[in-house]
Amino acid sequence: MDTGESESNMKTYKIVKVDWVDSANWYGWRDNKYRETNSPSKCMSCGILIKTKKGSIGVTHSIESEGDTADTMVIPRCAIRKIEVLSKVKI
Repeated sequence: MDTGESESNMKTYKIVKVDWVDSANWYGWRDNKYRETNSPSKCMSCGILIKTKKGSIGVTHSIESEGDTADTMVIPRCAIRKIEVLSKVKI
């Protein structure tokens, strides 16, 4: 689709897959066996990498040509196990 944008005004973004871990919790009473076997949740998120900072990254599923985003997730770097670049896009 031709949006009329000149190639020089477009910005390149990485499409990434992020493997990360999240806290896990449970409600109500649990026996000792349950507590011993429970572990953090293994998570995977895919999207457009919009921000990288020392302590976190930002991934969004939608971005428009001016840079506005929808449904952005910030993932702390200490939770990230792997970041894989799937492709690059120009917007």
